[in-house]
Amino acid sequence: MRTLEKNKIPIWYSNTKTETEEIDSEGNFTGNIISEYEVPVKSKMNFYPANGEIIRDVFGNAEDGDMVSVMMGNPFTKDTILFLSEPTGDYSDKYDYKIKDMKPSLNSTYYLWRKRL
Repeated sequence: MRTLEKNKIPIWYSNTKTETEEIDSEGNFTGNIISEYEVPVKSKMNFYPANGEIIRDVFGNAEDGDMVSVMMGNPFTKDTILFLSEPTGDYSDKYDYKIKDMKPSLNSTYYLWRKRL
């Protein structure tokens, strides 16, 4: 019942396009990785709080996520960012959620999302 089409909310997601190492003014690598993201894509998805017993069975007690979603297929990568409203302008640091973990099952994939602080 919870995964009905009418219960899905609109979201926008963006996957990583490129990752480059940050260089300081002297030309040395700083160790930081700068991610460039693709243009956000609109989709619809169900969200659940990450505090249920079934979620602990999938991700374990050690995981510290805020929301969980389940989708058919696997459109996201390990660095996907998620927006709850349509992003405008420079959206790479204004996202709402980022993937913390993902677990594939036979017919779908479980995603654990961490809220941006």
